[in-house]
Amino acid sequence: MGRFDEAEALLRHAVETRRRVLGDHADTATAMTVLAQLHNDRGELAPARELLLEALEMRLRVLGPESPAVGDSNARLGRLALLEGDPVRAESFLRAAQSNLAAAIGAEHPDVTAVHYRLGQALHAQGRFEEAREELELALALQEREFGVDSPITSDTRDEWHRLLLAQADFEGALEALDTALTRAVNQVGPIRAYLNGLRGAASTGLGRYEEAEPLLLEAWRVMGPDERLWPVNKLAVLDALVEFYVAIEDEGEAARYRALADALR
Repeated sequence: MGRFDEAEALLRHAVETRRRVLGDHADTATAMTVLAQLHNDRGELAPARELLLEALEMRLRVLGPESPAVGDSNARLGRLALLEGDPVRAESFLRAAQSNLAAAIGAEHPDVTAVHYRLGQALHAQGRFEEAREELELALALQEREFGVDSPITSDTRDEWHRLLLAQADFEGALEALDTALTRAVNQVGPIRAYLNGLRGAASTGLGRYEEAEPLLLEAWRVMGPDERLWPVNKLAVLDALVEFYVAIEDEGEAARYRALADALR
């Protein structure tokens, strides 16, 4: 039995024991939430969703709608809906979490800031760029103050913001933001700088600076392509930028090659 299987067996036992002894209870909902997180970590999204929905309903019954535990359940369900590729459903959960948590623990609490970030992702995925930008820039300002500009938490939000600027065709703004990020990343490992330069290449393509864009994009993919540690979303950002570049210069052969690589990652 692997460590995940062993942990699942223990957590299932904890949930069943609390159901039998406590019934509807905050501790039962908490045990269900922990088991849901284990399923989430294993990529088992359907059982995670079922547990989180049941925990949410139990927390509403036992603790009431104003409890921050209800906000926690909604935030988790929003994040899960994003992983499932349903940004509309994610937005619904995240807005409920935002309203609850801001009232219960304060509008600048890190848990509320995390909801702003996830809501920005959901709105970005729906093409509602102005609303997404407002959420992401609020999250970024709060995270930089709370965690610092170089925190991994802050970096994740900044990355989403960079890609949103490109999606908005704010190429000058993207270049300025990426230049700042590259200055901060002077001591970072190769893939991080390569990725940022790849986004810079995308912005240069948008501005018609093709001679500047191509080497940045090709070098980014050379470094990132074989690196299995990187998230697919980051690789896709560079591959999609390469496709857009070769479409812009009317090289359909190269565009098709990188489009096939992107399709294989989706």
